[in-house]
Formats: sequence, C-alpha cells, structure tokens
Amino acid sequence: DVGAADTPKAVAAAVGENLAGSEVSNVALWEATWPDGMPQEGVPVGFALLGSWASPATRPPSPGGRLEAASIPALERLRCGQPWSMQRLGELRAPEQAALSARYGSVLLLPLVSADGSWAGLLTVASRQMQGFSRDARRAYLMVTAPVALALENLRLVEQARRAGLIGERQRLAHEIHDTLAQGFASIVMNLEAADANLVAGH
Repeated sequence: DVGAADTPKAVAAAVGENLAGSEVSNVALWEATWPDGMPQEGVPVGFALLGSWASPATRPPSPGGRLEAASIPALERLRCGQPWSMQRLGELRAPEQAALSARYGSVLLLPLVSADGSWAGLLTVASRQMQGFSRDARRAYLMVTAPVALALENLRLVEQARRAGLIGERQRLAHEIHDTLAQGFASIVMNLEAADANLVAGH
C-alpha cells in the first residue's frame, strides 16, 4: 500500500511489488531539483533519486543517482501537467541511453504533481522490452501517480516536522545550557567576590 509506506524506497517498492509485471526491471522515485533549490515554472533541471525497487534479477539504480535534463533532453519534453511520457531507449541518443541505462528496453517517465499543480517529482518504470508498455500498463501506472505524489508530499511534511522538532529540542537544550552556565558563572562570581572581600578584610 503506497499510503502506508514510510520511506521513498517503500513507496517505490509498493508500486513495483503490486503493479510491475515480469518484464519490469525497476521502479524508481525521483525528487525534482532546481538551480537554486527553489521550484520554478517549466521543467526542473534534473531529478535526484529518492528510492527504488528492482526485480530479483535486476540491480537497482545506484544511491545518489541523478537524471539531468542537460544530458537527457527527453526530460525537457516533460511537463508538470502532462500525465505521462514514454521514451523507448532505442529512439534516444547515445548519451541519453547511457544516462537511463542501456540495459533497459524502454522507460516510462511519469511526472508527479502536487495538489497545488507544482512539480513533486518523477516516477520511472523501466522495462526489458523494446516495444514499450501496453495501454493497460500505462493506465495502471498513470492511476498510481496521484497516490505516489501524495505519499511523497506526506513524507516531506513528516521530515519537516521531524527537523522542526529537532530544532525545537536543540533550542530548548541551548536555553537550558545557557541558564545552567549563567547560574554557574553567577555562583562563581559571587564566590570570587566573597573571597576577595575576605582577603580585603584579612588585610
């Protein structure tokens, strides 16, 4: 179940294990990336791998992998509102084939769209077959893009909340440390002043 997945890898696995046929090599979930880190109109400059699922006989994409529009012009044809785009690797240029991995016969590129209509990421489904995906397969993967985009957005919100919680905890600890040190320094100052007064009185 995509909705129950608690990591991007689990989201990709839910799609792969429930929808992938025997011809599917892997399913990967990618995050849209931008030049300055801020979403802009048009196509992202690339996508960073968040998580993936691979069939038993296939090696999954390498962690930290990226798809760059500069090296894969096919990505530039993607549009946020466009439900899906299929590219048969045999029709792509050599650099694009290398970037997407020539081990695959075809790759289905499925833009993920947030509730506000902005880019959420990209779902890729790689097949061993050169003839691409059937209409039913494309429809099935298309139908899962909305739940996947929602799951991705939920994971981001959870991560933001976790980071906010950590920041809050750090701030609380910082205040406690500050207060403790302040009290300690005040006590030291008082002891020094008392010792200084005793020394003066002794003279």
